[in-house]
Amino acid sequence: MKTEEIIEAIYSVMPYPKQITNLEINDKVREVRFTWRGDRFMVSDNLSVEEVRDRLLVGSSIAIVIEELLKRKKETT
Repeated sequence: MKTEEIIEAIYSVMPYPKQITNLEINDKVREVRFTWRGDRFMVSDNLSVEEVRDRLLVGSSIAIVIEELLKRKKETT
């Protein structure tokens, strides 16, 4: 997916999308990073989601839910 498509998907599936801040785009590797309600996330072009903690990528229950929502959104479009 292109980064623009990733951003559109993020905003369409996140509850309270107005709470998304610090949006960063890396077009080289097609990933988007953002903060939502104080937690930092990275979404890659294959819609895998990781939570970012102190520069480490970790799996979390919130990241798993976001990933599932993004993949379901992709299937319906």
